[in-house]
Amino acid sequence: MSDFASDTLSKLQMERSALEKSKAEYSNESDLADDALRDVEKAVDQMRNDAISGKSKMSRKEIESIALQLMNVASKVSDLKEKIPDLENQMRKVTHKEHESTKREALFINEEPMRLDDCLERCKALTGTLQTLKEGFLNHSLQTIYPFQVRLLVRLRL
Repeated sequence: MSDFASDTLSKLQMERSALEKSKAEYSNESDLADDALRDVEKAVDQMRNDAISGKSKMSRKEIESIALQLMNVASKVSDLKEKIPDLENQMRKVTHKEHESTKREALFINEEPMRLDDCLERCKALTGTLQTLKEGFLNHSLQTIYPFQVRLLVRLRL
């Protein structure tokens, strides 16, 4: 693998890792906001049921406490919503780079065997050329040596 390809892969892996970290942080924050919202919903349902049944009186302080919790949850959800465009852009960027990397790998898989076949054909052609040159050299050499040496070379099959 070339240094360029290795560096590109390392950068892509680092970007993917950073993306996964961002997604995990977002997911964690989102889960906490969901849990907090469920808690507020339960508290409001309980207060409503108590008010309908007349079981207990609610204080203004309890209602304001729940309202404050709801404002905090709404603020967390709003913050999460503001983070989505950056996370989405980061995801698109990494996904695009991974797609490009996959395309390059597919191209390699498709083209490399053909390139190697071409190299083998060129090797075969060069082997033929060298064989022809060798035969030409031997024929020329045989014309300049004594007859008994020719018989010896023929026996050795050079």
